Amino acid sequence: MHFARANIRNLHIHLPASAMELATQPLAFATRPAFPAIAAPWSGIDGIYAGITRADGAEPDGHLVLLNATPGRRMGHAEAIEWAASLGDGAQIPSKTEGALLAANLRAELLAERWIWLREQSSARGAWYQDFNYGLQYGLGMEAEGGVRAVRRLPL
Repeated sequence: MHFARANIRNLHIHLPASAMELATQPLAFATRPAFPAIAAPWSGIDGIYAGITRADGAEPDGHLVLLNATPGRRMGHAEAIEWAASLGDGAQIPSKTEGALLAANLRAELLAERWIWLREQSSARGAWYQDFNYGLQYGLGMEAEGGVRAVRRLPL
């Protein structure tokens, strides 16, 4: 059997001029992403964009929006969960993962709240909360009256 040998040094590829022009142009996206910059209002939703959050339990990866609605007062954990759910369209208080994202991306917007309740319980009588002064999460008795904010997760 005889095999042909190719001299790669002498191999030339000829592309049409239009392809060469495309190869030298910077990439441009045909459309702008359909989501706003972090901390900017999300058009059509009464809230601000917090960023992309990873899958969390049964929740898939998604865009997280901090809703502008507030209850106007501090409340216990169970009441906070009920209040957020009453907003509809999947609104709920943030999970631990979402709370960390809020602390990282919207700390300035939430600093006045000092801390807010998170969905998960830390013990039989306690629940987690997100602190915005230090960015940490702590457990506290669920009867304590704390700050409450609601979020909505939108599919990617």
